[in-house]
Formats: sequence, structure tokens, C-alpha cells
Amino acid sequence: MGRKQKIKKGAIDIADIINDVARPEFIIMDAKIHDDYCHYGYEVTGEIGRGDYHSVKGTGIVKDDMKNAYQKFNVHMAFIDGVFGHKGIEVEDIDRLHDHEVAFDYTVTGFKIKGSGDNEAIVLIGKKYVNSVKGYIELVTPKIALDSLSSYVWYNELKAAADNARQEVALYKNGKYDVPEPEKLEAEAKKQTKITFASDQGAYAPLSDEEFHYNDGAEFEEARL
Repeated sequence: MGRKQKIKKGAIDIADIINDVARPEFIIMDAKIHDDYCHYGYEVTGEIGRGDYHSVKGTGIVKDDMKNAYQKFNVHMAFIDGVFGHKGIEVEDIDRLHDHEVAFDYTVTGFKIKGSGDNEAIVLIGKKYVNSVKGYIELVTPKIALDSLSSYVWYNELKAAADNARQEVALYKNGKYDVPEPEKLEAEAKKQTKITFASDQGAYAPLSDEEFHYNDGAEFEEARL
């Protein structure tokens, strides 16, 4: 896809990454940040393999640009959860509330796009801090349409946040990330699945679903808040 990437002093040329993303042959459909790695899925839009879906477990450390893109989702999850209304806070422009103390209780760690073209919808995955128990509640929003027929009043702002996040994931796919330190690589290696064979019967210990699926099972399944 695109021209061949150039390697400069051990790093991928950012200009080449941007050029590749500017003429993509894929579209990001879902992504999540876990332990500073980005795991994502994309659909092929080029002629070869058009429509194929690929799931990738990222191996690079995400940059601040991606973290900042995900943070733009937090205020939307807060609004969808109804917290502004519960607290009697009138929202006139949701983009002015990214740094509101209420939004800080919410952390979006992933998203999934459903549909295509002008009929896309998004599901946000994340968590809410609950002060009463000093812990988190996991949240998954319903599907939210990203067009003028959406029931969500801030669909335009949410679509802008989604486009930005998808762009950052596409850049990550093309090499925009930091290489993990050796210590982190070693720690990750220890998490890799091992198969143990029994000496008497030749049987092996099967992999658990948690070990086999990097996306922690059904994290991207729809649910209601």
C-alpha cells in the first residue's frame, strides 16, 4: 500500500506514514488501548481482499496523540450516561466540557464501528470511577448513529472524535508508535501462552478463552448502560 516506507536512524519516516494513510486501502473498524498497546481490527478496502477483516494485536507503545484522541470520547460517555443531567449541568457545547471534573470520572478505552459509509454507528467501551467503592464500573454504550438521523444530540462532535481516533489507529498500524523497552518486552513474553504435555497420556492443557483471545472475550459486545 502506497510507496515503500523509508527507514531513518532506526525509525519509520513519519512523512511516509502520513502519505500511506492519505491513500488508504483499509478502514479501521475497532480498536482498544490496553497496557499502552493498541489492539485493532480493520477491513480491507483495496482491490485485493476487499471486505476481508483482520484483527491485530499491536506490539508498539501508543503515542500521546492517540491517548489524546481517545480522551475526546470521555465527555460523550459521561453525557450518554446522563451524569450532566443528574447534576443539573446544562450542556450548550459539549466540546467545552472535555476538562470538566465530571468527564474525568469516565475513561473510554475502546470503540467499535458498525455499518459503513454514511450509515456508520459507534459503540464506546470504557469505565466509570465510582467514589463510593473506590473502584470502576465497566460501561459499553448502545450503538450510536453518526449521521443526522441519530438520536444523540452531539453526533457531529462524536463523529469528529471517532474520525480522529480512527486516523490515529491507522497511523499506528503504519508505524506511528514507540518501540517497547527491553524490560517491557520481557514482561510481555512471560504472558505468552504455553502448552504443557502430560508424559503419561500425551494429553495437553487446552488454552482458556482468556489466553486465546487478546480482546478479553466479548468486550466489544453491545450492552446497555
